[in-house]
Amino acid sequence: MSYRILVIDDTKNIRMMVSKCLVSENYTVDAADNGYDGIKLFKDHRYDLVMLDIRMPELSGTEVLKILKGINKDIPVIIITAFPTIKNAVECVKLGAIDYIRKPFTSERIKETVLSLINRANINELDVNDYKYLLEYAKKCINNLEFDKALNYLKKAVSININDGEPFNLMGNICEIQEDFINAQKYYNIALVLDPNSEIIAENLARIAQY
Repeated sequence: MSYRILVIDDTKNIRMMVSKCLVSENYTVDAADNGYDGIKLFKDHRYDLVMLDIRMPELSGTEVLKILKGINKDIPVIIITAFPTIKNAVECVKLGAIDYIRKPFTSERIKETVLSLINRANINELDVNDYKYLLEYAKKCINNLEFDKALNYLKKAVSININDGEPFNLMGNICEIQEDFINAQKYYNIALVLDPNSEIIAENLARIAQY
């Protein structure tokens, strides 16, 4: 099966690097240098995945994300950004976008993230039989805006492996968008203890402290 990916980024070098990397992996790739053209392409074609720069002039990546999800709520989206926890990060999670590629990044990082999201889309509940699949299925639930279901699977993942910060960080994300700030802070704190070198978790915790 040939996967078709849409890349929307106003920076030419980034757009070309991502497109070239994906084409080398035999994906079909279309690219747009602004949100308006990206939306038009999205309406005209069927895509399996979108890679979206969150900071763009005129029409922001967050606004583009809202429109894309309005057209197809199930479309997987990878956010490209130098600022993964800027003010609108929670809005991205509310729309099911939890996957980030943080600038600067490598070709290998692009390949790994895209493959992970494609594999995740093909997971069903019958596959959920170990920690890895529990975590990936929980992420799929978040992508599909099934937040309560995601929480249940994340708690199951924690019961298997209590030493990984990722499920706690994701639980913090979900609590934050549900405006349960006390539990969000609790989960972010646990995640940071388990993964003290994670900049994303540290920034999540710093953001939640502002509420």
